[in-house]
Formats: sequence, C-alpha cells, structure tokens
Amino acid sequence: MISAKYDTVARLLTKLRDTTDTLLHGAVTYSVSVPPNPPDQAIEMEARQSAYLLFKEALHNVVKHARAKHVNIVIEYEKPRLTISIEDDGRGFDPEMADSGNGIGLMRERAARYDGSFRLTSVPGRGTTVQFSLRLR
Repeated sequence: MISAKYDTVARLLTKLRDTTDTLLHGAVTYSVSVPPNPPDQAIEMEARQSAYLLFKEALHNVVKHARAKHVNIVIEYEKPRLTISIEDDGRGFDPEMADSGNGIGLMRERAARYDGSFRLTSVPGRGTTVQFSLRLR
C-alpha cells in the first residue's frame, strides 16, 4: 500500500533534485534552482507521479540525444502550480521531425492531464528547452 504521507510538494522537489544528480552527474555539468522552503503540502500521488515522469523523460532525452555540455534546470512552485524548465546547450534538433515520436506526445498528454502546459523549443546547433507546468492537486 502506498501512503499519501509521502506525497508532498517538499518530497517531490527532493526527488526531482536527487533524480537530477543521479541522471546527470558525470554526464554533463548542470545547475538546479529549486524553491528554498517548499511547503509540506500534500499532493495526489498521480499528480506527483506525472510530474516526476515528465521530468525524468526530459532528462533522459538530454543524456541520450543532446550531447550537451551544460544543463540549466529551474523548478518553481506557486500553489498549486509546479513549473519546470530544462535548458541544454546541446546539438538541438528540428521539433517538427521529433513530434512523430511517442515521447513528446506522451509528455504533452501528461501535462494536459493536470491542467498544465508543455512547450519544447529547439534549434539545431543551439540546444533545446523543455518547459512544462502542472497543477498539483
């Protein structure tokens, strides 16, 4: 049984930070900005899971495809909205060509499911930025 006591904004932000360290350490240099004193406010397990999976997918894409040297991550929380921006200085790509894959479509769906938004901008040779927000209930 999964306990709701573990589904808080503060614990989610800690999990996002730990995931960043796990996935990016040794692969690229990176910086992460998180709110200094996140609330211990309860959130739905499904919302937490969607936010986490969106974040993890974006970082996996950086490691697997970007060939980036640096990644800048900004995580913001303003009740009830979590907003995340992941910007890399990698090789970039043509977003029109990438929309045919499952990953980006699933990321859009996850964000939309929680009254959110998803935006991807990329320029070949100049890097990629993924920004998304979700309403944490």
